[in-house]
Amino acid sequence: METESNVIFCAVGHAAQTQTYEIEPSMRAIVERLFRTMATSLMAHLDGRTMSNPQERGDYESEKAACLSVEDLCSLLVRWCVFGAPVAQRRKNTVSSLSRTGGIHPKTLARALTYTGLVDVEDVVPTSSQVFDAPAGERLVQRIHDSLSLQDLPRYLNCNRTQAEMLVRTGFIPKLTRDGPGVTGVLKNVARENADLYVGLVCGVFHWHQGCRTSLAPRPICLAQ
Repeated sequence: METESNVIFCAVGHAAQTQTYEIEPSMRAIVERLFRTMATSLMAHLDGRTMSNPQERGDYESEKAACLSVEDLCSLLVRWCVFGAPVAQRRKNTVSSLSRTGGIHPKTLARALTYTGLVDVEDVVPTSSQVFDAPAGERLVQRIHDSLSLQDLPRYLNCNRTQAEMLVRTGFIPKLTRDGPGVTGVLKNVARENADLYVGLVCGVFHWHQGCRTSLAPRPICLAQ
């Protein structure tokens, strides 16, 4: 991502040439996403565009349709950035942004994202700028906050500690994430919804068994007088 030079359009309405600097490769997705959003929500409404490629441009005469100076373009960019349409819902998140809003330590959150499959990276801990689906990440944060520790699980299920540990170890009540390096503390908890699902399953089997016993029980016989 490092190039010889890069033209940066300044908000004051002039162009300056400056040397770029090397950044994390994972940030490429963020930059490219910004360019795509700008192309679809701003540039698509301007005249004189060169399009993405000659095939897309076709017979459109970009030079004849050009009507904006560099100063005009800079002004439009500033207005688009500052007064653009509000975002109703966040679509993408990073480890840093979700850690701030979710109140979970970045390393803990990063490992949770990795071991639940929301982030696919080679390293155990993704970078703070790793991008992932925002709603899915927010649901994971909520699951972490609502989770039950192994110490709380026996009281929640009304069973003893050995039974609770057995249910978790055998996978009847899964943990928040799969096991792996760095999976400690809150990541060893179980999701409350998984515990509720197990309780519902047990209650369903119990009621089904009771129904079978009732249906198979001998019924009184009424003898005709």
